[in-house]
Amino acid sequence: MAKYRVRLNSRPKRRDVPPLLRAFSKWLGEQQYGSVGLFELDSAMAANVTSMPERDAWCFARLCDGSRLILLDALKPAAVLRVSSASAPSLISGALDDFLWALAEGTTRIAELDHGESSVRGELATWLRLRRVKRKSRRAVELNGYLKRQRVARASSKQSCAPQLGNADFRHAA
Repeated sequence: MAKYRVRLNSRPKRRDVPPLLRAFSKWLGEQQYGSVGLFELDSAMAANVTSMPERDAWCFARLCDGSRLILLDALKPAAVLRVSSASAPSLISGALDDFLWALAEGTTRIAELDHGESSVRGELATWLRLRRVKRKSRRAVELNGYLKRQRVARASSKQSCAPQLGNADFRHAA
């Protein structure tokens, strides 16, 4: 059986891939595909989220249904969101640490991610414990507030780019 496909070589704006995600990618690359979900790690894809600037979010995984998982760096800690062409971004986890724990437990609430073998999920949980990965607080992430601020910023930038015509006279000189 094939191993997971892992491509985390590039990231927008020359920022580094978070150390935990880099370490997880090495672990995942040694596992049989499908044992901890139906996805691949791939940072080469653009986030393509119209509701947020590219500098704030970047794609790190693609699910088998074509949707993407992105890290929203604008929130601290960076939140994990699911983005698909059919719906608005949805919050998966308030932090990468929490996302990996949910993946280990099969409790992400996404069928493609919760699919897999319990023995390999147990190995992931052991791997997380050995690296002392702690769950972040279960605080509510202000995703809706962030998205609202982005809509306001886009609307104001569109208004500032529009020509200010006022009472201009558009008659042609004959």
